[in-house]
Amino acid sequence: MIAVLAGFVLAFGLTPAVNVAGMRRWLLGHPFPAGLRLLALAGLGVGFAVLAWYDGPVGGAILAGLVAGLTFANAWAIRVARRNRPRVEAAEAEMAWVAADSEDEPRRPPPARSAPVGRVLRDTVATERRRALGWLLAGVIVIPACGALSLPEAASARAA
Repeated sequence: MIAVLAGFVLAFGLTPAVNVAGMRRWLLGHPFPAGLRLLALAGLGVGFAVLAWYDGPVGGAILAGLVAGLTFANAWAIRVARRNRPRVEAAEAEMAWVAADSEDEPRRPPPARSAPVGRVLRDTVATERRRALGWLLAGVIVIPACGALSLPEAASARAA
């Protein structure tokens, strides 16, 4: 139990530290540092390795801590982005004003749509429904198969 708690707390503590550091740079307009991306990926790999080869509950706690830490870091980034929104809008308005002054030729109207939005939306929704049905059917097939394959030999011999 202590190992599970330690795995969660460690992953929950390290994930926001890594992601917030990268998100700060990203919110300033710089790319997310590649080293921090690799560090986050390594944490995910460690979580899956512990889950598969060491201890399932500890690995699950590490993965849960990674997800919780990432959620915490994303919530921080959203708050910062909302706080900066008025400055961004002012800068975008200034850039649009300068661009409008520098244009010599008038803007062309946007190209006409080749298909009505309603039809495209219906096609997209239909495609998503087919995909969801496919995943549901795959789950219905795979879940019992996994259960049957993981039965001990004595239990499967009794069933036959």
